[in-house]
Amino acid sequence: MRNHFEMDKDRPVLKIAVFVDGRLSVDGEPSSIQALRQSLRGLAKEHGVVWYYREGGKKEPPPIATEVINEVIQARVPIRLSSKPDYSDSVTSP
Repeated sequence: MRNHFEMDKDRPVLKIAVFVDGRLSVDGEPSSIQALRQSLRGLAKEHGVVWYYREGGKKEPPPIATEVINEVIQARVPIRLSSKPDYSDSVTSP
């Protein structure tokens, strides 16, 4: 049986990063909530998955982090949480 990381490789992936200063990036480029919303709509149509990283994960999240998670939930796409900025780990349970 393949793990979640390997299964994600077979699907379109949208890499989202939220930084402690409130910046948001999507696939390595600066983004806004509105642009993220559009990207998530397209990803949902393609049955893709979100890889999410939040800088300073043990600290209080910036307000935009809640907005991002709400957008992912509304788009109804799976999400894989990572504690590393290169998305090389997964903190979600199998």
